[in-house]
Amino acid sequence: MSEIPQETDLSHIGGNILSCLRNFSYDNFSNGNWDYTSSLVKVSPQTETYAIGIRNSFGLGLDPQTGNIWDTENGPDNFDEINLIHEKFNSGWSQVQGPMEDQLKTIDEIEQFTYGDPKFSWEQPVGPTAIEFPNASGFSEYQNFAFVADTNNGIIYKFQLDDSRTSFIFDTPHLQDNVANILDDSSGSESMDEIIFAKNLGLITDIKFGPDGALYVISLMEGKIYKISS
Repeated sequence: MSEIPQETDLSHIGGNILSCLRNFSYDNFSNGNWDYTSSLVKVSPQTETYAIGIRNSFGLGLDPQTGNIWDTENGPDNFDEINLIHEKFNSGWSQVQGPMEDQLKTIDEIEQFTYGDPKFSWEQPVGPTAIEFPNASGFSEYQNFAFVADTNNGIIYKFQLDDSRTSFIFDTPHLQDNVANILDDSSGSESMDEIIFAKNLGLITDIKFGPDGALYVISLMEGKIYKISS
């Protein structure tokens, strides 16, 4: 039996020690802030920070009717999010992920950055990526919807916007708390039939509405681009 080189063992040990030190510092000296992780920065003026507290955002979308900025965020092991981003917005990470009332935590005010609960959360992560809004040239029946893709299930979700286009509307009672909760018996999540638009699209990395009004979907693992027409 061949022996593992000593330097490889030391490398793993050193990595584990650094990881432990990093976690210890994070938990004990940063109050869970860790520089508030990701932020949105204005291009002009270049140094102005627009929003903070953003975790693993793989989707950023602009509502063409209001100019509002929306993002998606991947949680650690629970609570993926959809957020409406405004100037001086604090999305909460790393002090909180998901709706704050369920987390029993408080959010510090930092340089006038204001916390806001997500507009929708998945308690069991789905890996949300792109968020998109139909343009004027297509999907006329969905002009008041936002579309969000995921990586875990190959699903595109549709979310109906309210009149102000700042929150979502749900007919299904258990979604009206703006959370797809894990079922009490841990057998899965609450039904999301109301918000599912398309399925079986693989690992979706991006979605875009083209000038022809069709929705184009990039499926990474399949190496395909799908076209969905209204």
